[in-house]
Order: sequence, then structure tokens, then C-alpha cells
Amino acid sequence: DMRRFNGISSILLALLTASLITTETQCFLHPTGLYKPPPTAYRRPTTIKFPTKRQYNGLTMTTPSVTTDQSTPSPTPDIKSTPITPKSDITPITDSPTQPQDDTPTPQSSPPQPFLQVLWRFTRPHTLIGSALAIPSLHLFAAPTLTAALTLPTLLSILYATIPSLLMNLYITGLNQITDVEIDKINKPGLPLAAGDLSRSTAIGIVLLSLVLSLGMGAFLGLGQSLYGTEGLNVALWGSAILGTVYSLEPIRLKRFPFLAAFCIVVVRGTVINAGFFAHARAVA
Repeated sequence: DMRRFNGISSILLALLTASLITTETQCFLHPTGLYKPPPTAYRRPTTIKFPTKRQYNGLTMTTPSVTTDQSTPSPTPDIKSTPITPKSDITPITDSPTQPQDDTPTPQSSPPQPFLQVLWRFTRPHTLIGSALAIPSLHLFAAPTLTAALTLPTLLSILYATIPSLLMNLYITGLNQITDVEIDKINKPGLPLAAGDLSRSTAIGIVLLSLVLSLGMGAFLGLGQSLYGTEGLNVALWGSAILGTVYSLEPIRLKRFPFLAAFCIVVVRGTVINAGFFAHARAVA
């Protein structure tokens, strides 16, 4: 009974710690804010006019006229006595056929970024970091000793689980960007699709290729009762693919509903990934 209790406690501790690692990584390493309010419409300031005559509750208020002292009149110059000398250097104004030159500098467009740099932005790197740290951490918890965690089978298990996991992460985040282009133009204008650095057709091709490679790699490793294609790995990959699809795609699109969207993220990050990859690590250890 004590061994069973210790085993259950270790599993719960591993799941909790991995969840905290994933959550803290995404919170503190996110490059920008998660939400940016849309720009407010510019309103032209209204001009306040002060009339000379107003009416308040039937009372008429009139601005008094300004009077000057007539006792000392100001001298007026004698226009006739002032001679007018013509200026010979004044040129008459004529219609010029030439158009005025505009000195306003024309905006220069920035050169396009390399495709690999655009692809790196498309992967949402802060989510990749969370998955890349969670899988080795789960293998460390699953290993009975530190020496066993540093063996070649454990390192290969980490490698074979990390590659399809990152591909699945690219599928989920890429599908979310494809379905939210108009929203991202306001909240996240720096994303490749919203900024116009990546075409929609190219993004769809990247997403589909990532899904096929991720699921195919998990199925290929499971052929012939391989040590690295465990049920835990395939459950984590297929569960993430299904929930990530219904999170973004119509007609379900769980992200329309705040509670279901948060519940979906918690299930994927807190349960499917941690439980699946921990079971995969225990099978290899």
C-alpha cells in the first residue's frame, strides 16, 4: 500500500510540476502582450464658438460694445501727402506651366524577410519552448534514478517524442492563425499572416504537412512494437490534434465561448500532454 501511495503521489507531483513549467514558460517568455485593444477612432476637436448674444431662461445677454475716448482723437495719416515710389524689382505673378514640387519624402517599403525567419514567427516560439521543456522534465520524473535518465534509450525517447510534439504544436498554432486573420490584424498585427508576410495557401500547406508528419511519425514508431512508439505518445498526439482542431475550426470552434476555450487549453496542456508523455516516459524507463 505504501508503494502504491508513493507511486500515485509521484505521478501527481510530476503532472503538477510539468503543468507549472509549461504555464510559467508561456507567461514569462511571451514576446508581447496577449491582447492589444483596437485603435480608437480619431475625432476632430470641435471648435467652440462664443456668440455675442445669448439667451438663458428668457434673459437676453448682449456683449457690450467697446468704446474709445473721443476727447483725444488719434491722428490720421495724410494719404495724399505720402508719395508712392514704384518698385522695379517686383515681378508680376503669371501662370506658370510647371507644377510645384512636392518635398514630402515617399515611404520606403521594408525588404521582405527570409522564409525561415517568417516560418519561425509563424510557429509562435513561446509555445514551442513550453513543449520542449515539458517533455524532458517528464522523462526526469519518470526515471527511477538520475543515472537512468541520462542513458541512451531515455535520450532517444526524448528526441522521438519532442519532434512530433513540436510539429503538432505548429499545426495547432498555425491553424489558429489561419482562422483568425481578421482578428489578428487588430490584436496581433505582427503575425506573418496578419502582416502579409506569409500567404494563406503557404500557411495551409505548412499546417497540413506538420499534421501528417506528426501523426505519421507517431504511427511509424509504433510499428513492430517499437520501444519509442508507445500508446502514451500516440494518445498525446491524437488528443492534441482533435482538441486543437475543434478549438479553431467551424462549425464547433470552441474559442467562441470563453469557458470552453479555457477548458480546452487546460485539458490539452494540463492533462493530455502531461499524462500522455509521462506514460510514454514510464514505458521507456
